[in-house]
Amino acid sequence: MAMIVLASCGDKNAKNSTSNGESIDSLKGDAEAAVQKASEFADQPLLVISDYETPDWYAPIGYQSSEDPNADYANFTEEQWKELAERQEKEKSVFFEMLKKHMEEYTVLRKSDGDKKVSFVSANFDKGQENTIAMGWQGAERDEHMKYLRYRNESGVNEDGWDMAILVTEKYAKTHKPLKVEGVGITYDEDGEQVVPLPPYQVEELEKITGKKVKKSRLNSKIEEDMYQFYTVMFENEGDKAYAMQVFLSRKGLHLGKMESTDVDGGEAMWAVDMEGDYPYQSIISADDDGKNVTFWYIETAPEHIDMGSFRIVNDEVEQRTYSSNYVWVN
Repeated sequence: MAMIVLASCGDKNAKNSTSNGESIDSLKGDAEAAVQKASEFADQPLLVISDYETPDWYAPIGYQSSEDPNADYANFTEEQWKELAERQEKEKSVFFEMLKKHMEEYTVLRKSDGDKKVSFVSANFDKGQENTIAMGWQGAERDEHMKYLRYRNESGVNEDGWDMAILVTEKYAKTHKPLKVEGVGITYDEDGEQVVPLPPYQVEELEKITGKKVKKSRLNSKIEEDMYQFYTVMFENEGDKAYAMQVFLSRKGLHLGKMESTDVDGGEAMWAVDMEGDYPYQSIISADDDGKNVTFWYIETAPEHIDMGSFRIVNDEVEQRTYSSNYVWVN
């Protein structure tokens, strides 16, 4: 499994697909077709992290290949692993060349409170580590640890402190109407955690569908008032396995993501490094509508990683795709 870049530093087994539901890593496809598929991400939004002391934003450089939902990775032969590694390397190469060609076109910072303008400053392709966010490092030290694209608020001042957002091209901004994304009101459960749970009647429905008992749930984000509500649901452990699921609630009802599982060690679910039982926090940082589909851009945070990806509701099911999975290196 070392040849596959996983979506987090835990052992989640979510299956990812491209934005149109097709797999990049399909072993049945032609390698060149897979490379062409990667080139379709020319306007793919990028994760950006603000620098606390300056008006600059940093986009970590890295390519997150999607997984083939039909591939039996557990029984891969050495030759199949080699094929997959070669294909992923080709895809990454094409993605990096795309960034080099289009990096100055990413000028719109898209957040829940609206769009802001930024301009390209510099890039660091030749040093540092891929899929890495070096927080607290400055100048040459950051260059040694992090491959990045660097942008600056056109206002020339730091308006956001430390923050995260997605960065899009002018073309993407014009063709994808932003939707209103709201934070969550704070209440507390019996453990003192800040949480807004899934409504009881929806919990009953979810338990009927999944055949599993809901342990707890939390509302992460609301989109367009109450048009969409995004929840993470944790289920009761079954033996040495813990289970979780991303769920959207719309006016049509529940929309379920893939059931995810992880090992239980000492009574705690091992979703991510240095976390005690809970699923890594996910929130919708931006949502947009291109006239055909609504895309929900999410950020997942845990002690050692920050991921960015998207959810789409297709045929009432939630499809997830991780685009950026990054190790956090704090100075």
